[in-house]
Amino acid sequence: MITLRKKRLWQLSRLTLLRLLRYSKPYRRQVGGAIASSILNTLCDLASPD
Repeated sequence: MITLRKKRLWQLSRLTLLRLLRYSKPYRRQVGGAIASSILNTLCDLASPD
């Protein structure tokens, strides 16, 4: 069962994330490129021959 404290924390986290997404809207292309680069980097690390 979700307690009131956990529910409030979830709401604060969600509001913070939405505020961050609104702020980054003019930088959507750069944010998308950074996310794609991060995913590609992770895939390359996992595929390494070590």
